[in-house]
Order: sequence, then structure tokens, then C-alpha cells
Amino acid sequence: MIAIILGTRPEIIKMSPVIRSCQKKGVDFFVLHTGQHYSYEMDRVFFEELSLPRQISTLTLAQKATPSRRG
Repeated sequence: MIAIILGTRPEIIKMSPVIRSCQKKGVDFFVLHTGQHYSYEMDRVFFEELSLPRQISTLTLAQKATPSRRG
């Protein structure tokens, strides 16, 4: 199985031919999205416009509170 890991819009665009080739050749793969962008316009729209499969997994990290500044 091949993991295709994407995180940015350029990566989504650049890897789309690889994803299509895997689909065409019946290669066992999955797409892991690092979740770098949180908005639809920043990444999900590219998956749709390039007719790519939805990512199987999205990495998410717990957001820590921003430390307050003392000064």
C-alpha cells in the first residue's frame, strides 16, 4: 500500500497525476492530508476540481492556547 501525503495546495496539484495513475493501474493507495489549511477555499476545492478521491485521513493536532505576553 502506498501513502500519498499532501498538505498544501501545490502538493495537491502536483500529486494529482500520481493519484490518477494509481487509480488507473489499480494500485492500493490512500491519501493522507496534513490539514495545513482549514478552509474549503484553501484545499478541499482542489480535491473537487481535480476529481481526486476524498482523503482517507486528515491529521489534526490539538491547538494550544497562545501564551500570554508579559512585559
